[in-house]
Amino acid sequence: MLPNNHGYTLLELLAYVAILAVFLNITAGLYLSTNRLMARSDLAIDRASGIAEIETAFREAVASANAVADAAGPLRPGESLLVLRRASAAEEWIALGAVTSPERFSVATYAVVNGTPEMISLKTFSQPVLRSQFTVDASSPLVRLSVGIESKGTTNTVSPENTFVAALRP
Repeated sequence: MLPNNHGYTLLELLAYVAILAVFLNITAGLYLSTNRLMARSDLAIDRASGIAEIETAFREAVASANAVADAAGPLRPGESLLVLRRASAAEEWIALGAVTSPERFSVATYAVVNGTPEMISLKTFSQPVLRSQFTVDASSPLVRLSVGIESKGTTNTVSPENTFVAALRP
């Protein structure tokens, strides 16, 4: 009588397990790399959209103003703060930059209410800012904003320094 050879030998089972382990190792590596890449791209997209929001707010504020002001309520313009006089109203200003915190870019509207300047609105953007610097040329209506953004330990595809230019209303 011939022996019954149904089933696998120990050597065959070890070979199958080794092949399965190699396959799982490659698949897990691809999965982790994909997740890391997705996290970096999400961060870059969030950073780019945050900078785009700052740029839009800056351009709209400068386009609605006709001059750089000396002050708006308690705020005095400086390198990281710009105060603009609104073209539509004599007693209304827009403050841009480090209005509430040096780490966040903000846009605040001030108006004279009952004889005293008061903040009417405030918008603070979520994008962390390392620095913001305004440059105003007295001989030209152009206003320049340079914003340095935070890049936490990742290779940044969006430039960490962004510069925008807008013109005051004549």
